[in-house]
Amino acid sequence: MSLKSWHISGVKATVSNDIVTLTGNASKKDLRTILIIANQYRPKSVVNKMTIK
Repeated sequence: MSLKSWHISGVKATVSNDIVTLTGNASKKDLRTILIIANQYRPKSVVNKMTIK
């Protein structure tokens, strides 16, 4: 799933077995928004594999 609809590029979210995995590059200012979006899916956990710039 791409986060471009929320105007965030460079980050990809994958949902599998109630676990959201975040990959890609993100700016520090977008981190809070990305985590809020990921938690909207009510996952068991969120795995952050992003590089924060």
